[in-house]
Amino acid sequence: MAEYVGDSDKYFVYEDDVKVLLEALVTDKSLPDGQFKSTLAQLGRPTECFDSYIVYLFSRKGDLILQTAPPCGFLPVAAFALLVAPVCYTTGDTVEQYALASALTGQLWFRLQGPTPELLQGALLFERLVARLAPGAARHMRHTLQLSPLRLALEWITTGFAELLDPVEVLVLWDLLLAYHVREVQERSPLSALTGLLALDPDTPLEGLPKAPCALWLMAIFAAAIFVFRAPMVERCTGRRDVLSLFSVGHQLKVRPLLQYILFEATAA
Repeated sequence: MAEYVGDSDKYFVYEDDVKVLLEALVTDKSLPDGQFKSTLAQLGRPTECFDSYIVYLFSRKGDLILQTAPPCGFLPVAAFALLVAPVCYTTGDTVEQYALASALTGQLWFRLQGPTPELLQGALLFERLVARLAPGAARHMRHTLQLSPLRLALEWITTGFAELLDPVEVLVLWDLLLAYHVREVQERSPLSALTGLLALDPDTPLEGLPKAPCALWLMAIFAAAIFVFRAPMVERCTGRRDVLSLFSVGHQLKVRPLLQYILFEATAA
């Protein structure tokens, strides 16, 4: 996983630090029973939901099928190192770096590492937003270029936009994410993202529904903001390489203006 950091022009100077942090994270047995369960309890999730977040590895021994989970409780996505590297910009102390990386993983990132409810809901939200706000670009990309916009979005979301954005903007986005996560915990809304999807249905009564949406929805909304912002250029692309090249560089993207754009301008148009 660390090779993603070594190949990055933003984080390659921290490659050795990230390797140390990754080795500690993936072997930390306290994450599943400690931080993961604690986070789900803080969110008001029933204990049986915990199995939805644990990734099991299957192996065969004779007639028996063995089911084991990695020590950290989840199987990191290929570019998981990019979720660790940005913390190296905040402090040079390894102990502090690990405290930040493990806290972010235990509160947020483990909820995106695999077929989790939050990742499914975020994907659905992204698809609905781009279909509503940039239908022409989404249709052109899917049918003409044979490339799903969701493929790009999932790469951004599961890596916290660490490779796409400038490191300063990555930390700005993560700061906003943590602020919404505090609200999410305070509301203790079980699978709170689902309430937002239900709220889009005019036949669903809103009384008694939790007020705070899932904090990780912010990642899907920001992914949609980037796509909608560049939709006119997407419509002019003539091949898959053009699209991938268009979205490969994002150092000029600013988090707050893009979020304001999709929330107050694009949706009002």
